[in-house]
Amino acid sequence: MNAKQMFSASFLTLIAISLLLSVQSVWSQDKSPQGGSTSPPLVTKTKLEVQEFSKEFEQWRKSLTITTPERLTFRWMTDQANVALATWNVTNKPASSSGVPAAVPASKVIRSGNLRKAPAKGHVATFDIDFAQFAPKKPPQTPRTYWVFITPKNMLGQTVGKSSVPVKIVYHASNAQPIKLGECFKNSDCYTGYFCNLNLNECRVIAYQCDAQFVRGSDGSKFDCTPYTCQAGQCLKTCASVDCCAPPAVCNQEGKCVYLPDQREYRTVRAGRAEEHQPQVSGRHPFCALIR
Repeated sequence: MNAKQMFSASFLTLIAISLLLSVQSVWSQDKSPQGGSTSPPLVTKTKLEVQEFSKEFEQWRKSLTITTPERLTFRWMTDQANVALATWNVTNKPASSSGVPAAVPASKVIRSGNLRKAPAKGHVATFDIDFAQFAPKKPPQTPRTYWVFITPKNMLGQTVGKSSVPVKIVYHASNAQPIKLGECFKNSDCYTGYFCNLNLNECRVIAYQCDAQFVRGSDGSKFDCTPYTCQAGQCLKTCASVDCCAPPAVCNQEGKCVYLPDQREYRTVRAGRAEEHQPQVSGRHPFCALIR
């Protein structure tokens, strides 16, 4: 083989090696030689949870079972850029296989609403959905499932990023039978939301009832809702009139129970005991009459 042939062979070998390295580099970047690409699936940066229980029993979950059509509190947060507001939807269909809701046909949307302000990054915001407005008044024997999710939007009302993974709400009639969770001798032997019935040594569901502005549990617990009153075994969070507020608080135009500057009555709670301090205050403030 002469020098010219040796040079041609070496040159062809270098070209072959160069092409091989180029193809390997393309595939290492998840790209095909034809110029196509395989992008990782988009994931949601918006999170939604539903509240279970209240006070020190408060927990936030991705699913919840209810036996009455009640008002539920949700909280959401997002790390998605350019989010200024959002909409929430309640549907009767589950999410897509990816876990993120696809576009939901209008026929499947049971309820929806607008959230006019998004929480700052790293913070959460809450909102309520009243299931009594659309769920059957009589709890169904066959469980009915609802799916709730948040869709983040920009200032123009355009969707940005992916909707949240939906929260699952299951609604059915209660069997009205005590839930037995094994033998117990103290409350700590039972799961959260249950207490130990020492007469039977069985874990039972904690039932809550109202006593003026207090919530009393069947386990002997007591919570003060001031400045709000109690309704349906839970502390109110907003007000429509002064009747929703624990005296001397009144309901302002923002739907919050507040204490007026010229009313010096106040209530403090220490060690689970309410102490009332009532200096002499005569008459009712005109604002009380206005909101009645």
